[in-house]
Amino acid sequence: MKKLLLIILLILATQLWGQIPQKPKKGQSAEVKIEGSQNIVKVIQGENVIVYDLTDKKQFDAFAVYLKKIPALAKELLHIETLTKENNQLLKQILAKSQGSGIFDSTAFLQEYGKVVLENQKLKDEVKAYRNQTQDTELSQLLTEVNKRLDIFDNYGYQSLLETFKQKRKTKIAQQQHEIAHISYLQARNSSINYQLDKALEQIDQALYYEPNNPDYLSEEGYILDVKGIYTLAIISFQKALGIYEKIFGKEHPNTATSYSNLGRVYAHKGDYNTAINYYQKALIIVEVLGKEHPETATLYNNLGLEYHNLGDYNIAISYYQKALIVYEKVLGKEHIETAITYGNMGLVYRHIGNHDTAINYYQKALLIQEKILGKEHPLTATSYNNLGLVYHKKGDYDTAINYYQKALEIFEKVFGKEHPSIAITYNNMVGVYAEKGDYNTAISFCQKALVIQEKILSEEHPETATTYNSLGLVYLDTGDYVNAMNYFQKALIIQEKVLGIEHPETAISYGNLGALNLHEGDFDNALSYFQKALLIQEKVLGIEHPETATSYNNLGAVYSNKGEYDNSISCYQKALLIQEKVLGKEHPSTANSYNNLGVVYSNKGDYNTSINYYQKALVIFEKVLGKEHPSTENLYNNLGFVYLVKGEKQNGVAYFQKTWFGNETTSKQAEVINELGIMTFSRNQFTSAINYFTYALELLENGKVAKEEVLWVIVYQNLAKVHCYYGNQKQALQFFEKALELAKLSKINTSKIISNYEECKKK
Repeated sequence: MKKLLLIILLILATQLWGQIPQKPKKGQSAEVKIEGSQNIVKVIQGENVIVYDLTDKKQFDAFAVYLKKIPALAKELLHIETLTKENNQLLKQILAKSQGSGIFDSTAFLQEYGKVVLENQKLKDEVKAYRNQTQDTELSQLLTEVNKRLDIFDNYGYQSLLETFKQKRKTKIAQQQHEIAHISYLQARNSSINYQLDKALEQIDQALYYEPNNPDYLSEEGYILDVKGIYTLAIISFQKALGIYEKIFGKEHPNTATSYSNLGRVYAHKGDYNTAINYYQKALIIVEVLGKEHPETATLYNNLGLEYHNLGDYNIAISYYQKALIVYEKVLGKEHIETAITYGNMGLVYRHIGNHDTAINYYQKALLIQEKILGKEHPLTATSYNNLGLVYHKKGDYDTAINYYQKALEIFEKVFGKEHPSIAITYNNMVGVYAEKGDYNTAISFCQKALVIQEKILSEEHPETATTYNSLGLVYLDTGDYVNAMNYFQKALIIQEKVLGIEHPETAISYGNLGALNLHEGDFDNALSYFQKALLIQEKVLGIEHPETATSYNNLGAVYSNKGEYDNSISCYQKALLIQEKVLGKEHPSTANSYNNLGVVYSNKGDYNTSINYYQKALVIFEKVLGKEHPSTENLYNNLGFVYLVKGEKQNGVAYFQKTWFGNETTSKQAEVINELGIMTFSRNQFTSAINYFTYALELLENGKVAKEEVLWVIVYQNLAKVHCYYGNQKQALQFFEKALELAKLSKINTSKIISNYEECKKK
């Protein structure tokens, strides 16, 4: 037992002895052997072993003291104090690289140390060279200071100085980048306001380069893309902004509501009115927290009114406009700009309803406020002039309409210059009125002026450019230039299908225009195809009870009427009438047009009493709403005149003719028109009606004392002979052929065709 205890004590003594540094004995070599890992150093001095754990600060310091006592090293390590105090990781690395087989080699240690000194000097030279290059005083001072740290191998001080400076500059650069971004944003706002859209897009992209997740910048990008008609990308930008606003502020913040409104607006421009309403309703729920009588709430009421207006739900539209108006008048006052804008919206819906006088009243209210608050040369004042021009245009008061358009144009040109989209819109408005006046050259000129602006400012593929292409196509259609009409309708359609999509209401309008062109050209099957395409879009997007859906039914009715499929025609006209009576009311001009269309088709069928009944219904509306001198009213007088004439009630017919332009035409012109109507009824085998037309044409020629040498005499007599022949009145037919031959010789025209028809009739 005593022997075992002695062994344990000897072992403990040996372990303890290994942990205590010992001085070399006299005559003992100072050679040092080092073994172990980078952090464990074993020093063998003669028979003694000393272990240093360099991770322990006390032992590291003890090892450093021991190292500095070795004469061969102390005089070479000029910065030994710094190495052992401040840069111990460097010392550890030098030790690790110089250990070799585990025996400390001072030569190897000094070689490794020399490499460090050399690289350190190179770094000092680089720092000095950079200091000499820079003109930044603060940076120059920093580089001088960090080189001092390199002199004493103060790696920590060197790194700390540079890191502090770097972070400071990062903060400064971040601030500068924010400033650059915001300045770019402010530039973009200015450019977009002035319709320099490409420039605006470039500038907002610069802002987003530095701050890609700034919701204000994303919203501005969305706005610019929306104005440019690039709706899909606009939606992406607005959606990104919405996501960021929701994350930062929550789902019930005003900024979130603004994003919903932005999305509502762009979906409205896409023609997706229901989605637009959905976003506006989301915004409204948030904003109503501010109060139902807050101006922001009223703005959303206005927006909702516009979308229900677009859907043809005019009663709901008026309801929202009235809500907005109540708020604005109470909170902002009756003479505020927002109040004026709402008056304008009310005017718009009443114009579409056909209540022109009420529309004018609201437009005048808006105008009075704008002239008083903004002045007579403000763009919003010009907008009211444009609106008044549109309603007077609808009333058929073309001169008053042109006067208002001119006033608007003068303001826009003075404020914006001659190349602004608002000017192009005004030109387009003037196109319609000049076309209806029959001044097609002026109408075409205004179209071309509008196109120059839109193609330059908005691009050749903008929806508004497509609208002008359609306007130009319609003018060429009216002039009978079907080639140019087709060209412009196709241009409009290509843009709309590409930018708006194949199911947009504007695309449907282009299909309708192409249908009208084919109808004029007599290509009824193609016309039917285009009108059906338009109808499918309108029923899907706008609903089966929208005024534009009714328009397509009317167009289809016209095709079937021209094809002689009168029952199909009547069915389509009745569908149009039901929609119009329900949505627009029984006294709307569009409702009257459907009555007129039914009158025409029943006349073509030979059911003249039913025809007159529908014409009279239309006439009551036109005289009440449009007045007795409106072109639509005058055309209806003519229709009634013709149907009474074809019935054989010449006196009633002439009475209606006297109310129109037809009554003021020369007797030759009147006879020519009546002869054409006779040919049309003859082609439908309505022989009695045709005889009445041709007989009245002869009477006009006789009463007008038209010279017998006029070829029209021959034409009418021959037509009268043909219809009697087909009707079975051979005796009368031959008499009229003989009269035609007599007058043909007098007029010195070829009689071979008349003789051929005469001989053919004799055989029947």
